Amino acid sequence: KNEREFDQYLYDNDDFLVVVAAGNKGPELNTVGSPATSKNVISVGASENSPPHISGNMKGKDHLARFSSRGPTQDDRTKPDIVAPGIFIESAASRTGTGECGIDGLHFLAGTSMAAPVVSGAAAIVRQYFREGYYPSGKKNAADELD
Repeated sequence: KNEREFDQYLYDNDDFLVVVAAGNKGPELNTVGSPATSKNVISVGASENSPPHISGNMKGKDHLARFSSRGPTQDDRTKPDIVAPGIFIESAASRTGTGECGIDGLHFLAGTSMAAPVVSGAAAIVRQYFREGYYPSGKKNAADELD
């Protein structure tokens, strides 16, 4: 039901883009959860990345993080649609939360919920590029702006 609601909303509002985390139930197949299985959302998995001083057994940015959920969906569609860095992501920390918090109020997190904002930000930049008329010349041109 949840997937259908997302799909209907996006069908009715074709100017919207919804980006969702695929989930952290990997490495097994068929583990992408709702609403990431919706047909009209961008489902985001997590790729491996690590600071230069930490190598461990990580394979690098071209590999899916072990915890990242994987497809296919029940109707055999490929999900996630895209992956982005999802390990060692520096994030704001709540001083009242249960996690460790550094002096500067930041800590490192991992998960597809850390990867999804990377994709959201990139999508916003691409949208702005087209809407403000930078395509196809790379220079802002009012005649090329999209509504």
